[in-house]
Amino acid sequence: MEFLTTITGHVVLLLVLSFILIKAANAIVGQLEYFSRHSKLRSFGIAAIIAALSTSIPELVVAVTSAFAGKNALSLGNVMGSNIANISLIMGLAAVVSGAVRGTGQFVKQEVFYGFLIGTIPSLLLLDGSLSRLDGVILLGIYILYMIKELAKPKAPQSETKKKSPVKTSPLHRWANAKTGRHIAIFIIGLGIMIGVAELLISTASTLANMVHVPVFLIGLLIVSVGTTLPELAFEIQAIRKKESGLAFGNSIGSIVANSTLILGLSAAIHPIVLTGDLRAYLLSVISFVLVFIVFWRSVWTKHRLDRLEGAFLVLAYAAFAIAQYVLR
Repeated sequence: MEFLTTITGHVVLLLVLSFILIKAANAIVGQLEYFSRHSKLRSFGIAAIIAALSTSIPELVVAVTSAFAGKNALSLGNVMGSNIANISLIMGLAAVVSGAVRGTGQFVKQEVFYGFLIGTIPSLLLLDGSLSRLDGVILLGIYILYMIKELAKPKAPQSETKKKSPVKTSPLHRWANAKTGRHIAIFIIGLGIMIGVAELLISTASTLANMVHVPVFLIGLLIVSVGTTLPELAFEIQAIRKKESGLAFGNSIGSIVANSTLILGLSAAIHPIVLTGDLRAYLLSVISFVLVFIVFWRSVWTKHRLDRLEGAFLVLAYAAFAIAQYVLR
């Protein structure tokens, strides 16, 4: 009875923390909307860099912590699980809750494809059984190039975000006024709350997983990865409800890129990642990522949007992946 009570308490705590996370994400989306309207950057570019980095901080914390502890299996599992969850569970749930996630041809033909290619690079580097420090540096270099590419693209003439009546003021004036300072402060506070809550989510989920004796790689793949992608889920649902599909797509693809390059690269640079033991869980994760991404890409390619039915299919695909991993453990 005491064991069941402890589990129930952890589940309730996860629900409360998730609610706080959603409120913090709502505040951050509002600030990013403002930054997108008052800058020359596209909403996709802002989300792919700023929002993706913000919501990927939990994965970054896990990566650095596990690398210094010499337990990179947790970091690798977390990143791979987060990437699969981002494109299936997170985007799928966002479509189910919001009705549809609409994109443009630009997302389909370039950004989503780039996200897929970059997401598969770590698996290619792991063909020799390890991610060396040199591989880590290569991944970090790829992320820097991606960041430069996104920030260098100007906003399209027809903005992806909601337009307001133009105000003829200089960029310096727009960014220096008190209103902008308030938006920056709210963004920083919201980000701080998200980081703190995500840390508690990771700790609580890990404790819950250890109670049922789940291996370290699977803890990262199925438990910690879901906890660390909750900021993305909260962010994308709020962005879609505000009709900011550029922010939603940018955050999802940008998170995959950040996970696969910045986070894994930093982890490998600190301590090389070596594949050991039973590789079935790892191989299933690679195959699942490729298949789920193809399904997602195909859905968006044909209609430039992800409908509720297709979102439900992606959620079910993630559930099948999780069940298969549990059965093979």
